[in-house]
Amino acid sequence: MKLKYVLSVLIISLSLSCSKESGTESVNTKPISTDQSFLIKEELTENDVVGVVVASDNEEDALSYELVEKNTPFVVDTITGEIKLISGIANEIKYELTAKVSDGDLSTTIKIAIEVNFPSKKKEIVTADNRLIDVFKFLAFKQERKSPNKYINKWDEEIRFFISGDFNSNDINVIEEFIEKLQSIVSELKLKIVSSKEASNVEIYFSSIEAYKRDRPNYIKDYTPTDKNSGRSKVFFTSRKNITRSNVWVRKNNGIARVSTIKHEILHTLGLGHSKDQKSILFTPSKVESLSADDIFVVKTLYNPLILSKQKESEVDQVLRNNRKSFFED
Repeated sequence: MKLKYVLSVLIISLSLSCSKESGTESVNTKPISTDQSFLIKEELTENDVVGVVVASDNEEDALSYELVEKNTPFVVDTITGEIKLISGIANEIKYELTAKVSDGDLSTTIKIAIEVNFPSKKKEIVTADNRLIDVFKFLAFKQERKSPNKYINKWDEEIRFFISGDFNSNDINVIEEFIEKLQSIVSELKLKIVSSKEASNVEIYFSSIEAYKRDRPNYIKDYTPTDKNSGRSKVFFTSRKNITRSNVWVRKNNGIARVSTIKHEILHTLGLGHSKDQKSILFTPSKVESLSADDIFVVKTLYNPLILSKQKESEVDQVLRNNRKSFFED
């Protein structure tokens, strides 16, 4: 009887131990990627890179790449995801390929479209594209700073705004109309206004400078507003560079700059820095109230699925240059 009792206790103990162990196991998920397209606008030679398959993995496993179709003029590098030319192509033709991205256990299949088009004014088009690439990198990496960002920061979840402090009905209208405008430009952006701070991940706080100093001395770390300041924002992000929340302050009595300041700080909250272009809402001091063509391009580009949090400038540059059709053509 004693032996049976000991064995029973041992079995129960082992089963409890196993149950606890299994509860800590992580679950592997498929690599993350989306359908991609590349536009070839100039003559290429053998081994030239056509584009790069962009993918990520939640568990940060090493990824491998494979083209399902074998009889094509292209091949994909199994480690880097670079799609290279291995034989001649026609001047006007479109290739529909399938790429498989694997983490060694699970895989994701995406469509790759490669279009060939050699325009007569290709040099002018490439120059225009290059200017926009430089504008995007300047704003997305906050290159106006002495210490620019090393990585892309962006949201990967719904952005929920809570409006607090000494605001008025026009402030609410401005915010509502602006987030509607942003969502009409970029379908991937999910923005809304919520009725409580607890339900939000962005608070827009309106106050005078005196009220800020009195009521919110630590609202935005290491920042004390002066008579020259009209607004300020602070974003917080994870080690994976995903923005998770933001604090925004808008000076309630900043005169004619109030509307532009609200929009200026919302764009900072999305992950963008200051512009050198006076036509941009992101120029400082903020004066304009409408998005410029460059502003629209930058927001659309930042929230394009091919641009990922934690990408470095060199990686972003390669994605933009190798996926021109996805970014520069409607």
